[in-house]
Amino acid sequence: MAQAADAWRDRDDWLQRFIDEHLEPTGDPEQYAIRSKVFERFTEWADTNKEARSVNNKNFMEAIRRKEFKDESVKQKGKTQRVWLGWRLRTSVEQGIGATVRADTFNTEELRI
Repeated sequence: MAQAADAWRDRDDWLQRFIDEHLEPTGDPEQYAIRSKVFERFTEWADTNKEARSVNNKNFMEAIRRKEFKDESVKQKGKTQRVWLGWRLRTSVEQGIGATVRADTFNTEELRI
């Protein structure tokens, strides 16, 4: 019974799927992800995956705090930013989106058609 509940919880954990795909812990509380950028990425992810599209910013913040994310205010370029400490957004290349391949990584024999 407990395994079934765990499986259901895992299947229903849209936030963990988003975190696994788009965020990476840095291990350094001096590094951070800007909260507004994280939520912007989340809304794009939710639309693309047709999951959690009704989750607003307030609900998202409450859910991610339950996952023990720590938010703080930091000064950046003269502006105060709300951030998630110890996390960073993955780049699109790290996610496998828009990745480019260097031409010098191929053997020219492999490229002949």
